[in-house]
Amino acid sequence: MVEQTLSPRAARRKCLASRCLDEGLALYARGSTREALRLYLRAIDLEPENAVAHYVMGVALQAAGRADEARAQWKSAVALRPDSEDGEWAKTKARQLLQAPALRDRGMADD
Repeated sequence: MVEQTLSPRAARRKCLASRCLDEGLALYARGSTREALRLYLRAIDLEPENAVAHYVMGVALQAAGRADEARAQWKSAVALRPDSEDGEWAKTKARQLLQAPALRDRGMADD
């Protein structure tokens, strides 16, 4: 495997995204879902290709009762890392959401 060297700017963005994820996870663990979502969104803005950021954003959105948005984040996580453990979990969760009557009734199961 060839290792890529990041530009200084990209390295800073990756580091900031990682910090946002760490802080978001700590907030989420303390029950501060709204604040965690804000940090997860910032992490995704900084590093859109970060599958873990999309995955945890989906978890927090699901906990906040925002299943359709959660499913979209999990789809992103799967697309970025389809063979990862997070990707497998996200696929399973997305399938479960597809089977939820409220989503089917709103036409969300067709995506």
